[in-house]
Amino acid sequence: MYYGHIDYNDQVWIATSVGLFIFDSNTGTFDWYQNDPDNPASLPENSVRHLFKDCEGTVWLATYGGGVARAIIKNKVFKTFQHSPKNANSVVAGLLFGMCEDKNGNLWIASEDNGISQYILKEGRFITHLHNPNHPHTPSADYYRAVFCDSDRKVWANHSVFNPTTNQWRTFLPPCKPQNRILIKGFMEIGDTIYAFFEDKVCAVHRQTLQTSLFRIEIPGVVHQEDASIRCCFKNRKEKIFIGTRNGFAGLDLKSRQAKQWRLQHPNPSSMGYGHIQAIY
Repeated sequence: MYYGHIDYNDQVWIATSVGLFIFDSNTGTFDWYQNDPDNPASLPENSVRHLFKDCEGTVWLATYGGGVARAIIKNKVFKTFQHSPKNANSVVAGLLFGMCEDKNGNLWIASEDNGISQYILKEGRFITHLHNPNHPHTPSADYYRAVFCDSDRKVWANHSVFNPTTNQWRTFLPPCKPQNRILIKGFMEIGDTIYAFFEDKVCAVHRQTLQTSLFRIEIPGVVHQEDASIRCCFKNRKEKIFIGTRNGFAGLDLKSRQAKQWRLQHPNPSSMGYGHIQAIY
């Protein structure tokens, strides 16, 4: 399964459930990196769920249960950071999904069920941020599918935003009950607005006031509303918005809040080839 990619030095890095592939566009060849139990400098886990390139050009990988790794490809090795129950300064455990970098160069790593880790680059240690129902300035939940740093380098994760200047979290959507948890699949910044994409909805949040407006994405031709469930989102250089859903690929006009869908149409060979969209580039 294909999870994500970046381009870097004429290479395309592709994250999959069977390792990391690096495609060299000059030679037209792939290098394939997998875990070797006998080599601690190998990829820590074959299931790579997210790739991120920081401001220094270093590529980081988030994995399923193997922690996070920094790639040193010229030496074909990986520096791995894994969770340790005996070390409070280790990275968060479990299935890791997203990463971003704040204004201080610190890395943020989101997990599906165990909170979010902040890697303090200058100190070489991790701080894990967890929800505390008795503390209003903690994150609203401990489960994530996406984390995002805006142009002010504030960190957006699930229903909350972290201000590195005040070192506090603020919530822009009310917390939901555990049995009804909402996983935001992606964030996007346009002007003074952050757009959070989840289920078949979009929440527009003003970056400064955190005032919100919520709207449902209406996709023509969708019979079952769950087919409009968002899996990923993408903004191109002209700020056109695209979303991937459980049943197709759609362009989204945020002003009119209307969507145009492309999906499989038998027997048309020029139509969209598959329904469940996991990533867009």
